[in-house]
Amino acid sequence: MNSAEKYWVEEAVQLINNKNYTQVIDFYGKEINTNSNIDSNIKFNYWYLGLALFLEGRKPEAETTWLMAMMAGNEDEVELETLELVGVLEAEANRLSNQKDYFLAWQLRQQISELIPLDTNNLLKLIQLALDIKIYTLEDIKNLGLIELLGNTSTQQVDTNLLIQVSRAILIYEPSYLSSVELIQVSAPHMKTKEEKTSFLNFIEWAVAEIGVARRYYAVAIPVGEVGISIDPEHKNLLFYLAQFYQNMGESYKGIEFAKKLHSLLENLADRTYGQALIVRGFMNANGYWQEAQEASEELKQFVNQLVDENPPIEENIIGALANATFFLPYFVDEPREIRRFHNNIATLCCSNLHRHYQQVVDNFQELYRQRKIKDKDTINSDRPLRIGYISHCLKAHSVGWLARWIFEHADLQKFEIYTYMACCDPVNNPLHEWYLNKIPKYYKSNIVLELAEKINQDEI
Repeated sequence: MNSAEKYWVEEAVQLINNKNYTQVIDFYGKEINTNSNIDSNIKFNYWYLGLALFLEGRKPEAETTWLMAMMAGNEDEVELETLELVGVLEAEANRLSNQKDYFLAWQLRQQISELIPLDTNNLLKLIQLALDIKIYTLEDIKNLGLIELLGNTSTQQVDTNLLIQVSRAILIYEPSYLSSVELIQVSAPHMKTKEEKTSFLNFIEWAVAEIGVARRYYAVAIPVGEVGISIDPEHKNLLFYLAQFYQNMGESYKGIEFAKKLHSLLENLADRTYGQALIVRGFMNANGYWQEAQEASEELKQFVNQLVDENPPIEENIIGALANATFFLPYFVDEPREIRRFHNNIATLCCSNLHRHYQQVVDNFQELYRQRKIKDKDTINSDRPLRIGYISHCLKAHSVGWLARWIFEHADLQKFEIYTYMACCDPVNNPLHEWYLNKIPKYYKSNIVLELAEKINQDEI
């Protein structure tokens, strides 16, 4: 390419960026008419002429232009010319994506997939764009042949960061699609370096928590979690989730096995306590394990007593699990005073450790509350109704959800302002949850504790 030709390529790119397609079409049309013999030195005229026609909405003319140039060459040049054309289209598709012109970028990538149907990275970007413009369907992965392509690890180099991004986007778009599980399963062998495996495991841990904990799609969360275990068999968080999910699904034996494996890997006292609680939970959800459940519960009591006596610092990520460690103890003995002592001791321990991890946040909230109390003294005779806040993860098809209806059904909204904070509570196809959403005048949902705390503070409860 001589300097004049290079100049016009740069000029064409600038004109296309400014959507001046007609000028590009006029210039390259004249160039092609002037040089009627198509040779390799002027093929780029056809690539950019076709691109301008395509962007102007004249796809058939664009395809004819590209085809005409390719047919004029030798057979051994077709592959090279195809890659050259794809490079031009790829650059424009990337630019359009950066400009958030997702639909036109999607159309260009469709064209690339016709030229190189086995380009895995292009297919991943095609799905990413389909998600952006909300036309993604359950059949897209299958129709594009992406599972088969990724299943063949001898295919071209896959952009693993892109693969993780697309998998995450699909799960966010529709977490119940089983096709997303297949995509994750065939992705695992492509994660070869330590960095790739770490990124992939972080993604899987996020996915399992999002799908299984927040949405309770266990049929999707379990196989996704098992992909992670196939990479790291001793991944404690994934073992914890899988033990819970199998127990929730009624596959108690598998749940117990995962809980025992997790417990065998745990070292410090706090971890072993919540691990033991998970074993108790597994036995309680199973049939025919009463003796084992009793023995496990006695071991759990010993762990809790030792933990309370030693009062060690507890890592933030296990406080939530530890807070529920004594949940099943009342099932074994009818001794409310003793069981309440276990509940209170573990709750006090968890609360003090939460304060330790979030001391600055706690201090800020306490100061805001103190200031609000001072302000409220000045408005003690105000006619403002008393504000009452309820926080729960059970306002759905749950025993608490059924019983709590009457609190909201018979609330006197003339005297009270009712605020409700729903933690990790966003079920699908749950009529009772819908009843609460329609009944409660002011509610807020979040899976993040600090967001809930901030909202409670803003609402001045």
